[in-house]
Amino acid sequence: MKIRLLIALLIASVTITSCNDFLTEKEYDFIGPGLVGDSEDSKEYWLNGVYSTFNSGEYFLYGAFEQMWELDSDDVTGPAWAMSGIGAGVFTEFWGYNVTWTGPYNIIHRANQALLRVAEMGSLSEESKNDALGQLYFLRAFAYFQLVRAYGPCPIHETSVSEGDEPHKPRAAVSEVYAQIIKDLKMAETLMFSMKSQEHKPGRPASGAASLLLAKVYLTMASGAAPAGTEVTVLGGPAFKDENGTRVKIAKPAPITYAKSVVAGYEVFDSQEYFKLAKEKAYEVIQSGDYELFKTWGEIWKIENRNTKEHMFSLQSLSSDSSLGNSLAYNFIGLMNLTTMHRKEGGWFGLRSHWYELFEEQDARILEGVVHRWTGDPELETGQYRYYPEKHKDKVEAEDPTYGYKKEDVYFDFDQNAIARLTKFFCTSDPTQRYGDFPYPWLRYAEAFLIFAEAENELNGPTSDAYAELNKIRRRSNASDAPANMNKTEFRSFVLEERRRELALEGNRRWDLVRWGIYLPVMNDIDIDENNVIKRRESRSLLFPIPVGEIDSNDAILENNPGW
Repeated sequence: MKIRLLIALLIASVTITSCNDFLTEKEYDFIGPGLVGDSEDSKEYWLNGVYSTFNSGEYFLYGAFEQMWELDSDDVTGPAWAMSGIGAGVFTEFWGYNVTWTGPYNIIHRANQALLRVAEMGSLSEESKNDALGQLYFLRAFAYFQLVRAYGPCPIHETSVSEGDEPHKPRAAVSEVYAQIIKDLKMAETLMFSMKSQEHKPGRPASGAASLLLAKVYLTMASGAAPAGTEVTVLGGPAFKDENGTRVKIAKPAPITYAKSVVAGYEVFDSQEYFKLAKEKAYEVIQSGDYELFKTWGEIWKIENRNTKEHMFSLQSLSSDSSLGNSLAYNFIGLMNLTTMHRKEGGWFGLRSHWYELFEEQDARILEGVVHRWTGDPELETGQYRYYPEKHKDKVEAEDPTYGYKKEDVYFDFDQNAIARLTKFFCTSDPTQRYGDFPYPWLRYAEAFLIFAEAENELNGPTSDAYAELNKIRRRSNASDAPANMNKTEFRSFVLEERRRELALEGNRRWDLVRWGIYLPVMNDIDIDENNVIKRRESRSLLFPIPVGEIDSNDAILENNPGW
């Protein structure tokens, strides 16, 4: 209790006094940074003060951040009432739309405060101090990477406003923000413990996490800078067609080839140079020996495997805790009894049937990774179960033991019944709790292989090395090897689809579409999805709206992003 109280007091002392009503000062603000002390415990208080931001209302506590980060893509769906706002691209209609600005900036502010205080500590060993500073540089870079993708140009603060930094800062160019990110990550790489160091604490990022994030940053810069007109084929298109005046579902997504549009702010980067850097950095992570892929897909999401092997940087939360828990499992799988598969409430959001069709039937990422049979409150007394997907009707009739189906199981073609819910969200200590501890995977080792394959293809075409790294991910899930003899465009498109399969609901899909300059046509070709969610988008949706409070209070920001 003492530690938690000290952390809470520290958080209050470093909370940004921002323009936004979302952030307010507490009445115990008198706790000053100088009172925290100079010791290993003091260092941990500063670090925890930064990490705890992820479990605040600005990130995952109430579910605002994951909705802003995940719902706006071609794959995510849910009831139209729940998807309105973000899911329809009208971000300002969502109650928590400002969290993707205030959350990262609070991370930055707290990291800046902590960098100053930890650097001043004289009682720490050099190794302990360096590791703490490295984590803080990593977290600051991580926050800026979120901001620059979501908002484009944004203010850069290298020191805390409370330490004299100018609060009214103009938005720095995209290139300047990336320069700051790269500088911080290079510092983090050299300062943090390695994953296999005896001094490394499970659940904290290690030097390899900084390297993988750097590879991802380079890949984003490179693809954003790729020439306009570069082709990418996406499995997508409309969810419905008209047959003699009747609206009929289209069962499978169609391959549609798009020409890349310019990604604003990325024109100044040398695409080939950054693909080379992305490839080299991803390969460095792969060859480091610090991480390894789990042998099977299911092992990734076992409770006992958290913060090991493949998990490089994940959200750390406390189950059943209304102040340090998160709402991820509640939103994406619901409150579940895993014995009866009774879903009591929640589980509003999931993935579309067109996403489900991206997989071969034997692929563990849907065979094990999707909830196929469950019951809700209305059916609990009768014992009737629902099934998913709709195309499994024949399997239900045959009582296919693979899925546990019974003939009396029913399919409901509406709202949250007609979505693919991912079993990865069962990775919580207690799936019946509203506030859980799902370890949202910010960075997973598997992504290093996908980054390498994508970058290698852009540099040299679909080489045997590119195929080899890509197929390591596919074979782990019992999927067939990637089709042989693909050309460069086909391989590029296949890798992006593989990211769509492997990293589903891990915070990547929208940003993959944006960095390749195909977000708008991909979304607009869907028009309206199977749950009547509007997917049509305007150019303003390429960037999130800056919170009105920030514009009102920051004299150096004179206007919002275009269209907002």
